[in-house]
Amino acid sequence: MMNIMRLFPVLLLISPLFGTPPSTSYPDEPDAAVRFVANQLAAMNGEVLWDALPESYQADITNLAKRSSEKIDAENYGRTFVLLARIAGLIENKSDFICHTKLGGGLPEESLPEIKRALPLLSALLRDFSTGAISTHAGLQDFDGRVFFEEFTTVLLRFIEASANLDAASTFSISDLASLEVKVVEQDVNTASLETVLPGSAPEREDYVRVEDRWLPLPFAEMWGAEISKANSSLQAVTAEQVNANKVQAGMILGILEGVMSQIEGADSQESFDRALQGAVIPIMGMLMMGGDSGLGSGNPAAQDAVTAP
Repeated sequence: MMNIMRLFPVLLLISPLFGTPPSTSYPDEPDAAVRFVANQLAAMNGEVLWDALPESYQADITNLAKRSSEKIDAENYGRTFVLLARIAGLIENKSDFICHTKLGGGLPEESLPEIKRALPLLSALLRDFSTGAISTHAGLQDFDGRVFFEEFTTVLLRFIEASANLDAASTFSISDLASLEVKVVEQDVNTASLETVLPGSAPEREDYVRVEDRWLPLPFAEMWGAEISKANSSLQAVTAEQVNANKVQAGMILGILEGVMSQIEGADSQESFDRALQGAVIPIMGMLMMGGDSGLGSGNPAAQDAVTAP
């Protein structure tokens, strides 16, 4: 079973736009801190991952979010989240058409029961994200990391748990984290080596380091400064000219996707649904080719790593 504190880089990297003061109830000792995080995640309280970060890390993330908002066109940003909500609605309202499409030879018959159970979960995830705290440009400008984690990470945890439950053979459950056992192997003032084990799993040992008043996995703490510096440099490399070019290009791409969505949403039979999907192939291919020629896709290597949302 993956050590629970390794969820830090996974959940942070999928959400690179992350304040509020850390929780005063957060434990001081490393073993107690790991158990605290595990218990909160088992209870689906995703905001604990924000509370587990040192204040300086929270400030780094908040600063990145606010700087990212300066490189993004507000209108296109809002249109992106509206499109996500429409995709959620499409999955919810056209699930039978999706499952029985003949396009590309159709879906494997033996997989249909699982796909039918998975589609509502995906729809709910997209809908929750499309209406969350950062679903508007103003929300991104006023980014609150704890609110973000409370919303999105909690929803993501529930999605992961529900998805695992689709497989009858799966033994994975986030709720098992409440049974995590943690033992201090070695400890001094600023470092600790911990052994963690879940019932039925082999023990895992990992080194931790104190950063300010928080205990973090050593590899995570070691990579933090370099990754934040890289992200800031990438944002700095995006010029005003590139921002304007991205605005125009993103508007065109969104227009294509919105048109495709309208065609698919209007389908009232399996035949018209498949026809709409097939008709979407050419404009989407054109969109991908256009994206390959974008201003950030060539020329400035640093800019390629920057946040390139609409």
